[in-house]
Amino acid sequence: MTEKFIRVDTEALYRSIDALKRDNQERELDEQLLRDMTEGSTDFTEVMDRLLSIHLRAQEGVVGGKERKKALEERIARQENVADWAKSQMLALMKQTGNKSLPLIEATVTLNAAKKRVEIEDIDALGQGFYTTEKVAKKKEIADALKAGADVPGAKLVDGVESLTVRTK
Repeated sequence: MTEKFIRVDTEALYRSIDALKRDNQERELDEQLLRDMTEGSTDFTEVMDRLLSIHLRAQEGVVGGKERKKALEERIARQENVADWAKSQMLALMKQTGNKSLPLIEATVTLNAAKKRVEIEDIDALGQGFYTTEKVAKKKEIADALKAGADVPGAKLVDGVESLTVRTK
């Protein structure tokens, strides 16, 4: 069995388990009996092993990808600093020589007049419409309050979804 066919094998396993349950409806299938029947009559353990292997390899890729992403972001930041430095040096040299425009092989470098820009002195003094406010719910504090029996308008406790924990040895 190859990883290529895991979706097909997983679907077949779902059908096999459904058939086992359907064929044994008259029996009371407790958890242990169902587990024994599933392991004895299906490829449950093998499929679960392959799914675990896929999961672990994907997790390794996620971790490696995040590390690679961090390294690339650091590299990009260094290159942005180099680009900013080079541009500042060109600006200084153009100003020092009085050049307004310089055609080069790859580009034309042009000295632009200073433009007006906004500098915020006191954000609290700005009028309505000149700033944004971001509301972020403090979910942990809300959950603590709701669990303690407090009424929190706009929030309620709901059942989450079942999850699976994978602990590697």
